[in-house]
Amino acid sequence: MMKYWKMAVALGCAALGAVQGAAAQEALKLKVASFVPETHHVAMQGTTYWMDQVRETLGDAVEFEYYPAQQAGKAAQLLELLKAGALDVVEVGIGYHTDKLPLMGVLEMPGLVRNACEGAYALRSMSDPGGLIQTNDLAPLGVRPLSYLVFPPYSAITRVPVRSLDDFDGLKLRTAGGAMELEVSTLGGVPVKMSSPDIYQSLSRGTLDGVMFTYLSTDQYDLNDVANYGVTGYGFASTAVLLLMTEQRLQSLPEDVRAAFLEAGVATDDNYCSFVDENEAATRDELVANGFEVHEFSEEEVARLDEMLTVVSEDWTSTLDRRGKPGSEALETFRGKLTEARGE
Repeated sequence: MMKYWKMAVALGCAALGAVQGAAAQEALKLKVASFVPETHHVAMQGTTYWMDQVRETLGDAVEFEYYPAQQAGKAAQLLELLKAGALDVVEVGIGYHTDKLPLMGVLEMPGLVRNACEGAYALRSMSDPGGLIQTNDLAPLGVRPLSYLVFPPYSAITRVPVRSLDDFDGLKLRTAGGAMELEVSTLGGVPVKMSSPDIYQSLSRGTLDGVMFTYLSTDQYDLNDVANYGVTGYGFASTAVLLLMTEQRLQSLPEDVRAAFLEAGVATDDNYCSFVDENEAATRDELVANGFEVHEFSEEEVARLDEMLTVVSEDWTSTLDRRGKPGSEALETFRGKLTEARGE
């Protein structure tokens, strides 16, 4: 009898030790990198919001080391740092990686996206597992978006007045790359590719005449200090910042952690797009109230823009189709998903 009692005590002590050991385990630590300042809406309503949602679900089981404002690397470097294992979660602007994420460029087609939330719905539908973009772009890279931070349609923000389409002639306009470069060229401008944090200095020095940007970002980067003109009434393009992990790193996480990351990602989509959709027009109006001049395109100008910029989507689809990428299928699918989002 004493033998069995000793065995029971030993087992009990072992079980207690295991519980205490589990409780004492260090939290799972992940390095998260952003290329925008902490006060930018991508950070506050996107990346930081995602981390907060994860903490609400998992508590102290996960800790994040957060590196905002390109502290861990330049915007165009973060994807490679992620794949190298130096970082766990990164923001990736799709315009910086059109060579690696070509089908994501469908978001940049002019005149398609009316608001951020419908763009986010369409992009996630095509990019989650089994989707056309996931199969062709993301899976070969070994990455998985946790959240899709889709921007409102872009406007043109300039140092000089743009009061007609002819005023675009010769303007050096910043783009994030991709299809927007052809768009600017078609308008008669000169596309200049650079990351967002470098825009202010270039505008102040006069090496840039303007930028294809949202009004929200114009305000966040204080561009209205150096550029006081804009346009409205036509969505030149949209773009997105992806919150990315490698598929390998995501699958290495405990199941409950992985589920929390993915669920937080969906919630972040909704939070971010709702915020930017609600605040884009309000920010534009506030800028106007403080002396900013905005030209609203007439119906005739919108029709002319549609006609002029048809070449952008035609060039984009044909170029990808020739490369063996399903560009035409992606554009058709994207249009269908936008229609679904609108309930049409």
